Amino acid sequence: MIQVDATHTISSLIQRVGRSGRKDGAVSKLSLFATTPMTMLQSLVCWNLYCHKYIEPPFSIQCPYDLLAHQAISIVKSTNGIGAQRLVQALKSNFAFSHLPENEIREIVDHLVQTDIFEKIQHELIIGMEGEKIVNKRDFYSSFVREINLKVFHKSQAIGELQLNPLLEEDTNILLAARIWKIVEIDWKARKIYVVPAHDGQKPRFEGKSGAIHREICREMYRILLTDDTFEPLDPESVAVLSQLRKNYEPYRNLDFHHERPLVSTLKACYLHLFMGSRETEALQFLFQQVGVKQDINANCILTFGEDAAEITEKWSMLPELYNSLDSLLADWLLQHPEGISFSKWGYLLPLSYQVRLLREKKFDFVGAAEILEGIGLVSV
Repeated sequence: MIQVDATHTISSLIQRVGRSGRKDGAVSKLSLFATTPMTMLQSLVCWNLYCHKYIEPPFSIQCPYDLLAHQAISIVKSTNGIGAQRLVQALKSNFAFSHLPENEIREIVDHLVQTDIFEKIQHELIIGMEGEKIVNKRDFYSSFVREINLKVFHKSQAIGELQLNPLLEEDTNILLAARIWKIVEIDWKARKIYVVPAHDGQKPRFEGKSGAIHREICREMYRILLTDDTFEPLDPESVAVLSQLRKNYEPYRNLDFHHERPLVSTLKACYLHLFMGSRETEALQFLFQQVGVKQDINANCILTFGEDAAEITEKWSMLPELYNSLDSLLADWLLQHPEGISFSKWGYLLPLSYQVRLLREKKFDFVGAAEILEGIGLVSV
């Protein structure tokens, strides 16, 4: 089996190793080719953690409100009409939703009536006008989200596509079709981005999305960079690459691995070597946006800022205060960016407050971000 670049989870890596050596007595083998030093390091970490009997825990959703809305529509469609209380009881009896309070289920059903997904005739609910548009499409029978892309235009000419990312912003640069462009307008409804050639020297942002990386993988990447551990699976060239990476991180070896992260200033930008999980880092990105800080993130959980280190440190100390109004901030953000719920196929059917809950549980890890803000200090380097 040949793997190009790192998998995003340890379980994915092991699953791919298992595709080889299936005959009796055969040995599973995988050759991994990394295109960048950091993807080599990430691959090494995934394998090393597996060898130490660690696999990231499964990510489970405790409150699948979006699936509940989909199931409610399915029941009403299949019965050709059902009483509201019977529908609530049918949903409550489903194991997937049995732990949800009955009043929450009823609130979601009532919202589906208010939005014309359901129509109430006397004491029964039937599929409403808006609901007909949903159930008559063939993709109604799946819960998986298809990849959504935004077309990118310069004047009237299409130059390519970017995968939808709610954190895309106007007045930022992207790299597409071997050229750097500045975003001048985003039409979320039409799924179009309008750009002009960039000449301001700003670092381009690549907006392709990758799979979520668990915090333990990122932390182990950072730990290896600060140690002299050796690893048998590496070939001589990979050993040399790891050695060079470690030289780059040599100035940070005196930092407390558990409680400090380097904030590195250059003439062009400021880099926070956070090395935390993707969902925690995306939550921090959202919080930084709320205090007016634009930033980018690469696949190695390193945040890039245009501001200087002193300003970033000051804003970092302000982020915990945002938790007092987090739900309202998320609700306002969803009203401005309804595409923010697009990670869930049926999330848009929910009341706004339930969309916020879904956002907090499935997309952002604000609990993990709070632990980072409380336990990690930034050290200017």
